[in-house]
Formats: sequence, structure tokens, C-alpha cells
Amino acid sequence: MQSSDQSGGSSLPKRRYLRIAQALLSEIQQGGLAAGARLPSDRDLSVKFEVSRATVREALFAMELSGAIVVRHGDGTYVADLSRGLAQRSGHEIGSTPEHVIAARLVVEPPISRLLAAGPGDIDLGEVQRDLDIATRLIDEPAQLPDFVNHSMAFHADLAAMCPNHLLNHFASELVEIDRQPLWVLINQIILKDREKRVELIADHQRVLDAIRSDGPEAAEEAMKAHLQRNQTQLFPGHEGAEQRPAPRRESGVTIARREPMTDSITGRYVQVTPDPAHPHADGLLLSGTNVPEIQNCLGAVTIPAGTPKTGTIAHATSEVMYVAQGSGRLHTDQGVLDFERGQAIFIPAASWHALENTGDEDLVSVFSFPLPTRPPTKADDAS
Repeated sequence: MQSSDQSGGSSLPKRRYLRIAQALLSEIQQGGLAAGARLPSDRDLSVKFEVSRATVREALFAMELSGAIVVRHGDGTYVADLSRGLAQRSGHEIGSTPEHVIAARLVVEPPISRLLAAGPGDIDLGEVQRDLDIATRLIDEPAQLPDFVNHSMAFHADLAAMCPNHLLNHFASELVEIDRQPLWVLINQIILKDREKRVELIADHQRVLDAIRSDGPEAAEEAMKAHLQRNQTQLFPGHEGAEQRPAPRRESGVTIARREPMTDSITGRYVQVTPDPAHPHADGLLLSGTNVPEIQNCLGAVTIPAGTPKTGTIAHATSEVMYVAQGSGRLHTDQGVLDFERGQAIFIPAASWHALENTGDEDLVSVFSFPLPTRPPTKADDAS
């Protein structure tokens, strides 16, 4: 997979497929491809952009998740009606990923601004201001919208990199770095097509930067919080990033979360889940936002019986980690085949096509986790 084969500055995505997706989206936004128009074939796009067909497929996958295009199986890929906006979409195209990202950023980024404002003389804000100045000059250049988005995201990445608290630095980088949030980049490009939104964004960024320089920790924290809340409102009007979940039942002061046919026992905030082998769940999730409202990721397990054919080829919108609890098998990827056995752990990148095969004489049991409270948006390869 050619997703990180070229280097660049902090404001440029290193993943080649993301640059292709941004270029295609820009062409759509400039009127080169109207709503309802059919996109060229994978082969034609690979020739146009001088990349492999696998890279084109990754780009189209990301665009589909962002809601920019619609894939009609057996027919082709078509441009979506972007005038509908994110708020009017069903949510299927983008899943809950953007909501989770903005909610997490509201927790992490305001305290970073506070910390930076506590010692502005100890940091060099020159690079941040330069990115901001470049983005400002691009406001009235709609053809340069991808560059505007990238420089705007670099503003947040640069601030996160300066944070003296290394844990906050790490968490924020996971949320704001361009190459770690490809879906977020494309959604920003859709939202920021309107000039007034670009102007508002730059004004917000300048207010945050000025507050860090001279207004003190509390003002800096509030400026970043207000900025992210405005982003949240633009993306999800009326939702405010909050997920509506049924309230858990309470018995004798202890929260009881039920997910039949599993047995969940909770003491205080600790949760224990015992799966019922006779009634496995289709999604394989054991711990998720369904039975643990405060959880920030999810955990599941899957069993592939011996002699079972290779699973279908899929790709998730987020990365996945997998631990082999029993048996042995083979991971088929778009970069080759990886054999594994009990006790080994595997990292599967976001948007990476893969399939599992049990190559042993016993059941293959793997434990998996995603960095979301629910299973991320997932694409199946119908040709597999």
C-alpha cells in the first residue's frame, strides 16, 4: 500500500492516497465533476494521477466515508450532492468518527492552550503564525482549498507539538495530525468550501494564538474551547457532539449495563463481560459504548473454526490492533501475506484491505480493538 511513500512538511499529508482524495474532492468542488456525475474508472484515475490502482481505491474509500461520493455496486462511483451538507446525511457514510474526534479534541486541546499560555516565553509561536498567515492568504483562492485545509490543521498540530505535557502532546497528535485523521481532512474540505467559514476559522485561530501570547491561561483555554465548539456546531448542528444512549439502569446505587445474552457485572465503574458462546454477537464486540457509556475504544473477539474458508476482504476507517489468543493463521493484505500464531499481536493500518484465514487444526481466536467506542465504518471488497 502506497500510503506514506513521500515526505513533506507538517502542513502536507504524507499519505499519497489522501493527496489524491483531496485533489478529486477539489475538482468536484470547482465544478469539474457535478453532483450525480460518474467518476472515471480506477484504471483511468491511476493513469491520471500516476499512482497504483490500490492507491486510487484507498482514496475513493476515504471519499466514500466522508460522503463526497456514492458507490453503486455493479454500476460505478458517482459524485454525491455536497449541497446537502453533513447534517442532512444519514450518518452511514461517515459513521461516528468525526463526532468522536471533535468530542475528544474538546477534552484535550483547551488544556494544551492553557499550558502553553502559562509560559509563552518558553515557546516559539513563529511557525504557528506562519501557517496561519499562509492559510489567510489562501482564503480567496478556492482552487487552493486543499492547501488551506492542510495549513489550518497544521495550526493545531503545531500547538500540540509544543505542549510540555508529553501525554497531552501524544493524545492531541493522534487527533489533529493530518496523516492520522484522513477522514477529518476531507470533511473539513467539504465544510470549508464556503468563504465565510474560512474567514471565521482564521479569525478563531488568530484569537487562540493571541490569547496564548498575552491573555493568560484561562483566556487561552476558553478561546480554544469556543473555537472547537463552533466547529462542532458546524459539523453537527443540534447534536453538539453528544451521542444519545439509553440511560443505564441503576440498582441499589450500582450501575447495571445489560447486553443480552452476555452477563455484565459492574461494581462502581468496573465492568466484567462474560460472552455466551451459544449466542455470539454478529459484531463480536464485548466492551463498547453500548454497555460502557464512558468507554473511548472498544474490544471484541472473533472465532474462526478450523477448516473455514478465508474471510471476506474488508477495510476499516480506523486502525485496528489484534491479539492471537488461540490457534494460528494468515493475514492476507494488499501488501502481501503475514503468517501468525498464538501469542502474537498485529497492527492493521486504517483503510488497509485485509482478510483472515485459519491455517491450523484448531479454532482461531483473535481479540481485536478499535480506537472508537463502536466498530468503525467498514468497507467490504465485493470482488474478494
